Amino acid sequence: MRLSTLTPFLILIFTVATHAAVKVALKTTKGVTVASNNPVDQTFVNKSISKRPKAKDDKEPKSDWAYAFSYKVSTNLASTGEKRRYTNGIGADVSYSITKKLSASMGTALNWKAEGQNVRNEQDNPAWDDLSAGIGYGDKLTETMTWSVGASNSFPTGNDSRAEEIKGVLGASAGLSMTFFEKSLSWANTVSASKYFHTYELSIVSGESNVDTNFSYSTKIRYSFAGGFSTGVGASIWTTTQINGEKKTGLSSTASWSGGYTYKLVNVNVGYSFGNYERADGGYQLMLFDDTKKIVNLGVGIGF
Repeated sequence: MRLSTLTPFLILIFTVATHAAVKVALKTTKGVTVASNNPVDQTFVNKSISKRPKAKDDKEPKSDWAYAFSYKVSTNLASTGEKRRYTNGIGADVSYSITKKLSASMGTALNWKAEGQNVRNEQDNPAWDDLSAGIGYGDKLTETMTWSVGASNSFPTGNDSRAEEIKGVLGASAGLSMTFFEKSLSWANTVSASKYFHTYELSIVSGESNVDTNFSYSTKIRYSFAGGFSTGVGASIWTTTQINGEKKTGLSSTASWSGGYTYKLVNVNVGYSFGNYERADGGYQLMLFDDTKKIVNLGVGIGF
């Protein structure tokens, strides 16, 4: 199985996203790990993982293993300052096809921030992501409808997790996607849940109560044009419960444009996300955008 066609909900923290899936990631805000479904909060937005080339001969054996390496750089065009700030990242993924419908994968990334051509001199820069491993199963309901389920575990190898002494994060998800108009239009829906395991009840960094559980629902509509270009809108609603019993809810929404080109083992991907909106006060105004984030990104990936 190609890495680019793995179950899109295989790993909640570091998963390979396609135009028919919504990625779910974890981020740290003010020292407290919370859930985020806003694609622009992730270093690897629409991470460019190249497709494995087809076998030259039907008799040629196909490996059940797949590997991918990628580089990503992004910047916010709405930011001000003398020097433009960039977020960079390199990622590595490996996957194994247990059956045609069941697969497992593992991945991590190293991210760093820069101003102009200079890497910012600050603590935890560059910083490792957690090492994530997961297993996923997916199948067709009809020719235009697919479903998938997945489970994952995040190992605390990242800088943020080690600073907070997080023991790990277990995740589970289920997804349903549909295509229309000869697969030009896609609609993907995902529900996910995460359970956090902390060493301490309070955050070492902020002193606030750490997150215990998180539940979220994400939806995304995307239209694909000829030549590998696509545009779409998406929204996510999430709720978290902290260890002290406090609950928080929030909403994020974004619109995006992306395009990619694959030649043999190499894939090049460009994207632009605009009007990104996120709130955590319980309000639910879908598709309300602001102009503080205009993210452009470029990615290069190689897979085999």
